[in-house]
Amino acid sequence: MRILYFINGLSYKGGMARIVVDKANYLSDVLGHEVTICTYNGKVESAFKLSNNLIIRIIKSGGCNHNEEVGLYRKGY
Repeated sequence: MRILYFINGLSYKGGMARIVVDKANYLSDVLGHEVTICTYNGKVESAFKLSNNLIIRIIKSGGCNHNEEVGLYRKGY
């Protein structure tokens, strides 16, 4: 199964960032799902350890033009 999470940022130390990272790590590592986290703040930094199986997509600050490519970062590359 493919799962996509949208979140403002992962650098916050608690709250929604913690829940999303914990769930995404579990779903990808334990259950084997393809999990993508899309963040709006333009940073890859996370306050919590991200699994190497996660795909992190970054929407550039200032919006995303459909003709522009959205930044892509795959942990472990």
